Amino acid sequence: MDLVAIVVAHGGSIEKRDLLSAARDEYPDLTAGQLDAELELAEARLLAEGDSVQLRQPPATLSVGSESVGRAARPSFTRLVAVDLETVLRFTRERPEGERTIFQVGAVRFGSDAEWSSSPSFDRYLWLPDELRERLVKPELREAVEVSGEEPAVVLQDLIEYLDGADAIVAYNGRSFDFPLLDDAITKHLQSKISPHIRRIDGLYVAVSVWPVPPRAHKLSHLITSERLAAIRERLEIDLTGLQAHKAADDSRMLAELMRFAAAEIGDW
Repeated sequence: MDLVAIVVAHGGSIEKRDLLSAARDEYPDLTAGQLDAELELAEARLLAEGDSVQLRQPPATLSVGSESVGRAARPSFTRLVAVDLETVLRFTRERPEGERTIFQVGAVRFGSDAEWSSSPSFDRYLWLPDELRERLVKPELREAVEVSGEEPAVVLQDLIEYLDGADAIVAYNGRSFDFPLLDDAITKHLQSKISPHIRRIDGLYVAVSVWPVPPRAHKLSHLITSERLAAIRERLEIDLTGLQAHKAADDSRMLAELMRFAAAEIGDW
């Protein structure tokens, strides 16, 4: 989705509602929340203030040592958070396409900031009404939610505090799944939102770019344990023993390690 091209075509400035309308010519199902997420990803080129969006000025030339480099500096992310949501799905007359409700949130801090990365992981269950809890297939999950489930507002507020200070959050398939679900839940239960200063990274996009393997091979738990990454795992001395797929905190840890894998792989190019 080239929002920059749309803004340029409108003379460098456009009302957000008009930008949404223009973007829907190509993506008819685009929501206002998804547009906001796209604008955050494009913040190096676009400035969104209030109801308007405008093109930023061309990046200034940077000085590197005694040389000048005529390109914008890439953002330096030293504090990141990998996030994963586990959800239960139900179909209703109002939502025939399905409605997902979060029952577990996992998050792991990582990055080059050693103190930040040494923080404990975030692993919390959210309370579900009986009708939704009974939809959980695994008995151990139903028990965990019944015993340890907390009010969603409490968990989500603590998550926002856990994200405080992060340069970026990472989720696997985040743009299509975790980010919109998390935004909707925080709006519903807290009438708040994640800080717009925290950038968003979709780990799936990173994986597809770095390791162009067949589509179904991009499943996080499969990719990170594949033979293809064995040499990187050994070099980084990463032990994935005991981590289980579809446990939010474990998936977050695997995602954080996958980002380390990607950084190591790109460093060799």
